[in-house]
Amino acid sequence: MPGGGTYTGTIAAREVGETVELAWDTTAGRYFGIGLAERGAWYVACGEDGDGLGLALVGGRGELRWTPAPERGTVGASRLVRARVPSGELRWEAGPAADAGFPFAGLALEGAGEVRTAGLAGGPVARGLALPTAVGWAVAWYPRFDQTVILRYLPGREPGTWVALWALGGRPDPAVELLRPAG
Repeated sequence: MPGGGTYTGTIAAREVGETVELAWDTTAGRYFGIGLAERGAWYVACGEDGDGLGLALVGGRGELRWTPAPERGTVGASRLVRARVPSGELRWEAGPAADAGFPFAGLALEGAGEVRTAGLAGGPVARGLALPTAVGWAVAWYPRFDQTVILRYLPGREPGTWVALWALGGRPDPAVELLRPAG
């Protein structure tokens, strides 16, 4: 776990429309997640429940996909505009052609390293977590930053296994886990 510790449990995942919904039942508690696929990986936002939970994938040119969109299992699509800021800082803003359904007016990635804090402007929460994708960033948000989790699932070396890299709000170091099929 980020910050140390261990747990055991199960994860159930099912596709719902263009998204995946996950439920964790572990010795550390029960959690709910929503995810989107991106180039062979699943990116997932997780919290104690689905209320206020969200995930966005931002491409290098500002292309944006997010969930939850207006209906369960659907994905919103839009474009953000890269803000002109000091070199190296990553910041995007809703441009004139942005879809009104995206819950934020802008986002900025803060810090360095693989896991970043996402500053979220003009929406229901002020902070989230971000992980790099093959073409941009995955950004997760939840009403309680200390309970916000972002995950990246990649197929493992052994058939049927998955490797999860994940981070918890307020914990700077990510954790890596190997998941095996139950049974």
